[in-house]
Amino acid sequence: MSEYKASFKKISDLNEQERCEIVKIYLAHYDGSNEALILSDLKEKSEVLLVYCDEVLVGFTTLQVYEYPWNGNEIRIIYSGVLARIEF
Repeated sequence: MSEYKASFKKISDLNEQERCEIVKIYLAHYDGSNEALILSDLKEKSEVLLVYCDEVLVGFTTLQVYEYPWNGNEIRIIYSGVLARIEF
């Protein structure tokens, strides 16, 4: 049986292999994009949720976390960007 794991990582902590795998997954599922655009978008995000199946990256979603003033308080907003996965 396959073992799935997920982990959050800061975008700045992604290594080159992880960035390449993210680009590969994204391009496999979305038309009208390219590596430069994907990597540029990644830089604008705070974190990424990486999903692994048997130690292989099979999916991800990006997150942007920021504070926003509302009703006299600071609230935390979490924006989830792209969600992509590989189908077997």
